[in-house]
Amino acid sequence: MTPEHIRTYKLCHTNEKKLAPNLIHTAIAALRFLYTVTLKKEWTFAEDIPLLQKPQKQPSS
Repeated sequence: MTPEHIRTYKLCHTNEKKLAPNLIHTAIAALRFLYTVTLKKEWTFAEDIPLLQKPQKQPSS
C-alpha cells in the first residue's frame, strides 16, 4: 500500500460518499494499527497523509 492508495481512499470517501471526517480518521487509525502492531512495520505515511479538518461549529446565540 502506498500513500497514494490511502489518499485516493480518503478522497473517495470524503467527496463521493460524503462520510464524516471522524469516520475517515477511524479508518486511517485502523490502518496505522494494522501496520504498526499487526504487521510490525513502521508507519511512514503520517507526513504524506494529513488528517482532515473537522468542520467548526458556530456558537449558537
